[in-house]
Amino acid sequence: MVDDRRLLLATLIFAMGAMAAFGQRKPASPEDLWLWRTASDPQVSPDGKWVAYVEEWNDRESDSAKANIWLASSTGRDRYAFSPGQWWDRSPRWSPDGTRLAWISDRGSKPQIYVRRLSADRDLQVTAAEQGVQSLAWSADSNWIAFVTSVPGKPAAVSW
Repeated sequence: MVDDRRLLLATLIFAMGAMAAFGQRKPASPEDLWLWRTASDPQVSPDGKWVAYVEEWNDRESDSAKANIWLASSTGRDRYAFSPGQWWDRSPRWSPDGTRLAWISDRGSKPQIYVRRLSADRDLQVTAAEQGVQSLAWSADSNWIAFVTSVPGKPAAVSW
């Protein structure tokens, strides 16, 4: 009988605490949308130790979407912003040898490809495409990057 009373008392205390905690939560509001962050485009490094991904958010001051490249260890213990800033970074791609990461960023006026050696702390812009870059891919030997861009003007006629 005493154990039943203690169990009932503990249950009531727990229930009251839970109700108080839920009672203090405010409902979601449109303002909460500015706090949301989403992760996309995960890319595992060739050695399997790191995952590069895009973290997106909405910047209230500029009323625009922003995105940066983040790295997270495959163990989940380490995570850091690889390309912090107020710009739109996307499409992280590991070089096949695992020494570099390339991505597309709109740091200038048009999206261009940037590359960073993992052993360095500075980014190198490797394209200056007039219309910007749409996508990229590394060559198998890690020496070249192929990319897609638009070319202004009318295409030449093709004779088959």
